[in-house]
Amino acid sequence: MMTRTSITLEEGNLGKNMKNIHDLFVSELKLMYDAEKQIVKALPKVIEAVSSKELKSALKSHLEETRGQVKRLEMIFKELHLDSKSLASEAMEHLLKEADKVIESDYQVNVKDAALINCAQHVEHFEIASYGILKSLAKSFEYDHVLELLEENSKEEGHANKKLSEIAEGTIFNKGVNTKAIKRAA
Repeated sequence: MMTRTSITLEEGNLGKNMKNIHDLFVSELKLMYDAEKQIVKALPKVIEAVSSKELKSALKSHLEETRGQVKRLEMIFKELHLDSKSLASEAMEHLLKEADKVIESDYQVNVKDAALINCAQHVEHFEIASYGILKSLAKSFEYDHVLELLEENSKEEGHANKKLSEIAEGTIFNKGVNTKAIKRAA
């Protein structure tokens, strides 16, 4: 975690204004706000590109959750009397560019679904890690309500990641996206 933070401070646009740990907290909030807004913008295109009905449904559901996460972050900015102007999350931009490459590919439909699950899980893991540091800092600052809001966002990200894994792997009743893609390749 320290490596990601040190890279952000040294190479990103945050280093100039970073004075203390609270500045890091605010910067991370602003980065997550931008990341979530990028996801809201990108998910409809991903939803359109997938063929699995279960995956499409899960992504639609998570799009609505993500809109709620954006609202919770806005509540946090308001509660802490912070400017909600976001900082560009270059990490999220790069993750979403990978999904765009898959969408534009000529992969077989099952392979495309599996690749888009992979992209989505990279996004989820980034969000889970980012919310982890935000929750830790909110707890340290004794921002109890902010912590509750961040925990709700984090919990939704964890559930989305778990659902994506279930769709990829399948259940005892049906084959997952990964199995279907493998069988088509054979």
